[in-house]
Amino acid sequence: MGEIDGTTTHNVNKQQWISEAENAIKGSLESLHKTVYEGIKIKPLYDLEDVEDIKKIKGMKIPLKESSNSWNISQLLIADTPSELNEKINYAKSRGQHSFYLTNFRFIRKSEDLNLAFQSIDWKEDTLFFDVKSQSDFLSLFLYEQYRKKRLPYIKGFIGFDPYEELLTTGESDLTSKLDFLVDVIHWKERNNAPTRSILVKGNLFNRAGGDPIQQLTYTFAEAYEVMIKLMNRGLSIDLIARHMVISFDIGPQFFMEIAKIRAAKQLWVSLLHALGCENGEKKIHIHASTSAHDQTAYDVYGNLLRSTTAGFSAAVAGVDELTILPFDSVLKDSSPLGERIARNTHFILSDESFLSNVIDPSSGSYYIETITHQLAEQAWAQLKKTENDGGFEERLKTNIIQKELQKSLEVKIDEVNDRTKQVIGINVYANVMDPHPTIEIKDSSNQIAERDDTHLSLLTNSHIPLMRQEEKVTIRPIQTTRYVEHIETLRQKANVTKLDLHSKSKIFVVTVGLLKNHKTMLDKVNGILAVGGLSCTTIYFNEFEKVEKGVIYIFCGKESDFEDLHFTFIRNYKKKNPGSSFYITSKGTEQIRKEYPIDGAITDQMNIYDFLQTILSKLEDDSR
Repeated sequence: MGEIDGTTTHNVNKQQWISEAENAIKGSLESLHKTVYEGIKIKPLYDLEDVEDIKKIKGMKIPLKESSNSWNISQLLIADTPSELNEKINYAKSRGQHSFYLTNFRFIRKSEDLNLAFQSIDWKEDTLFFDVKSQSDFLSLFLYEQYRKKRLPYIKGFIGFDPYEELLTTGESDLTSKLDFLVDVIHWKERNNAPTRSILVKGNLFNRAGGDPIQQLTYTFAEAYEVMIKLMNRGLSIDLIARHMVISFDIGPQFFMEIAKIRAAKQLWVSLLHALGCENGEKKIHIHASTSAHDQTAYDVYGNLLRSTTAGFSAAVAGVDELTILPFDSVLKDSSPLGERIARNTHFILSDESFLSNVIDPSSGSYYIETITHQLAEQAWAQLKKTENDGGFEERLKTNIIQKELQKSLEVKIDEVNDRTKQVIGINVYANVMDPHPTIEIKDSSNQIAERDDTHLSLLTNSHIPLMRQEEKVTIRPIQTTRYVEHIETLRQKANVTKLDLHSKSKIFVVTVGLLKNHKTMLDKVNGILAVGGLSCTTIYFNEFEKVEKGVIYIFCGKESDFEDLHFTFIRNYKKKNPGSSFYITSKGTEQIRKEYPIDGAITDQMNIYDFLQTILSKLEDDSR
């Protein structure tokens, strides 16, 4: 016992604390350990012992920013014409944005279009983040125009593409020509003193395909390694490649794990450079992060505000260089200026009100974050070495290994949504049947190659500007990107389109048994499950059942003990008169009742609500024909 400033303190060692904690929970602390990914075990308590060994490991240092933890506000701007893009850039600048993230340039076909679209850009002050994807002609045109106007040395940021993105998303790509083009672009930029980066590795794709953090890190750096080797084989030095590379990640709402993921990426980058013999092996990685579309929902879209803010907070704490916060309604076809405004202003809340830009690596020293950072980096590095031993990133794509592993992880997430192990507000829990039905945004098509403008191609060729050449295409099975709640949303939209949700109240009856205090909790659960499918029901007492006509679904709701004295023989007669009707019972301890009587199923806490709702909708659909 001691005394500090008049306050009595107790000197309790770790073992005493564990003993008291186990007495309180009446069990072992080991029972609270949770394995979240392969090799990653989350404990209820971390202390100095967990990080002491980590600090001794050579090469585990995280390269940090030099002066502040600030990041570029890289909100995505979407436009369809040069004049519209100019207006959006001008408006964004007036609202404090200073980095301009663009992915669609198909409407910029000639110099006049380019000059009009970017006339509001201050080339010496503003920062670019141009992911040109397969729109290589725009990149050539942009370089030519900036060269002609002697702006190249002043332009900051990134203008380039991920050479593997088209292959990953469409299953087909002239990969050789993309890599050759990248080499030409980098050489040309070096000769003309253009400091913008050119190589993008989009780890975002592996998040959107359902990958867990270990898979995202593994495949991202496996791709980065493959790109580096192929560019080195084309004559570029590893130092030059490293200086031109940007890695992009999606950030989900799992706060601590996402911080650890970005910090682990910085460790892996250093290890990768050392492995490739980079002279500047401590060079800091340049990271772009975007809040994850994979975790957004089309129903109850305001819940996306919480997910995006949490994800943005994680990215800022982890120390990213570029940050894109998606508007809360970005998954909808008609996203709003309000959503864009709130997303942009979230940066200022994180930076200026939460002061996250003032502290470099604020999570450093946290026993928990330091431990899971090391675990993620260690597991990803082991998987990365295994990938290279098995032939490398591209070979694993050709043999469908990566696609299968991502699909397996996605299926685990979907199963967790279906049985509500993973709760998503507004989707599988607390769904609002009055929520308006959304129109979901169509898939991004900016990987499509725009039609070439021959009048400007000759000009670019004569000016020795790099141009893409067509080569033989590589083919694989593409990875499937999705949001893991889309299947639930599709089910609910089906009910709306077929008008089944409007008629469900007169077709679905919940029959309560026993006292209200005994069945109220289960009644709320039944209503909640039906709401996930956009369905409503009518609640009646058991003695009112005979008065019901033309029902399709009947759910008996009560405690197991309340069902014991009831006889369900009437169900057989009812089904003979109404062959399309179905009967369900709550509680999993009713197996004997289901054996004796023709009851179609039970509603329990562990049930697959997606399969249940599919069955209900199918029966309602049959009845409406």
